[in-house]
Amino acid sequence: MSAILLHYAKIIFMQLSGKILFYNANDGKGIVITKDREKFDFHVADWDDFNTLPQVGIDVTCKLEHDHIASIKPNSISDEKHTDAFEEKPTQEKASEDDNSLALWEKNRTKIDKIRLSVSVKVCVEQYFKQIEDDIDKRTGYKSAKYRLDFLRMRRFLYTMYNNLTELDMHFITPRIKIMHDDLLAMSQVYDDYKSKATYPEIAFDKVFLNRQNEYVMIREAAEVASSKLATLREAEGRLSEIISEKEEVIERTLRISTQFDRLDEEQKELKSDYVDTVHTMASLDEAYHHDLELMLTFEQEHKEEFFELFKVASKSYRDQIVGILDAQAFMFDEQLWMQAQRSKVIQNFFQESHIQGEYCSKTFLKYYLNSLDQDKVSQEQKELFKLYEYLDAINRDSVVVIVEDMNKVFAFKSLFSKLSIPLDSQVFMDSKKAFLWLQKHPISLLILDRNLDKISAESFVRQFREKIGSRAKTVLLGSKGSRVPKSFDAVMAENIRAAEFQEQIETLLKDKNG
Repeated sequence: MSAILLHYAKIIFMQLSGKILFYNANDGKGIVITKDREKFDFHVADWDDFNTLPQVGIDVTCKLEHDHIASIKPNSISDEKHTDAFEEKPTQEKASEDDNSLALWEKNRTKIDKIRLSVSVKVCVEQYFKQIEDDIDKRTGYKSAKYRLDFLRMRRFLYTMYNNLTELDMHFITPRIKIMHDDLLAMSQVYDDYKSKATYPEIAFDKVFLNRQNEYVMIREAAEVASSKLATLREAEGRLSEIISEKEEVIERTLRISTQFDRLDEEQKELKSDYVDTVHTMASLDEAYHHDLELMLTFEQEHKEEFFELFKVASKSYRDQIVGILDAQAFMFDEQLWMQAQRSKVIQNFFQESHIQGEYCSKTFLKYYLNSLDQDKVSQEQKELFKLYEYLDAINRDSVVVIVEDMNKVFAFKSLFSKLSIPLDSQVFMDSKKAFLWLQKHPISLLILDRNLDKISAESFVRQFREKIGSRAKTVLLGSKGSRVPKSFDAVMAENIRAAEFQEQIETLLKDKNG
């Protein structure tokens, strides 16, 4: 057997065992250390077990390709497997050092006329989505979150803002913020992986199904090696052909009685012998290569349609769940960032020195950045930030709710709101129960209440508003001018207030709502 085929087999059977020495879940990178104390880098994309994730300290088995880990799995993996020539016991891992084992491997390999399933299509799809279900179940509490931010629209700016605030104040990151940041990053990686597979079914077919088929993977590795070696041999064949032609010309110009003739003639014979060996090896490899390609193509065609159908049906129900969780995480993360920013003296000084006006929020921070740009020279990426600002402006528009006890007051407040010159959304209710249901679904900035509502006192309503909805909106009690402000409220507003005074008091309350 040629040295090329020996090397070919050695690469195919190169496996090692070891432990995970290091793993970073944020970027999916890790290090394996073998029993011989060798270290190899790996990435979670090459992890071949869908039931567990990489963890430091667990025993693993790896396949090497050109001294790099091509696949890795825990030793406890329990995939459905066939015991055949492709899965010999550890003695076959050293086939390149044992001619008998190598001969047996080659003999058995030539007998294979069909690739067999290691794991069924159904099991591959189920196990892939089981991992996504587990990621969703860990965060099921976010499904009932009341408020959300469009994470996919906010993603880049959210992470940039996090980094900027961290750079401003080195003590900005609290344990809570760090946990929320890492969990948001982990879930966004779940979404990215899901999206790439749902958008490009061929990628899903390869990563979710084909990569779990032992015989297919073995033959694919063999085909890749054969393709590489064929390219090398073709180049060598071309060079040998050129050298032989050049030697032939030299021999023709050399007298047969010359002392150099016999040496040149012997060299030429050796070159031609090497050339014949090279051509023969190329033919053998080319035959094996095309045989492997045909096996793989037949296997793919046999299972592709079934995989696409099962994967398409299963994937439909997951996108909204993943994005819904991300949107809830984004809102809570954004809210937590700015609650912490308000407590930071360093960030407070930065806002003052930079003349940043407005509440501590993403909209204010983004507006500060956009005001520094020349709109005639902005890049496409910066244009997207202007669209993001429009989105934030729309969702952060101040909203005021008024709950009063009679219809005359309803008309009076609607009239007052119509005369305001500031952008504001407003709702006026007489029914406190309907008002409470509306408040559960809509964030507001300001709540104005009559002292006695239809079925509940203003104090009781505010207490439930805080406890059950958790809103931090300002609360105002309607009463006589100059009245003492009750403990549960932030201000008192005169019942028969004039339009100018109403606008002034509304502006003051909204300006100080985060104070």
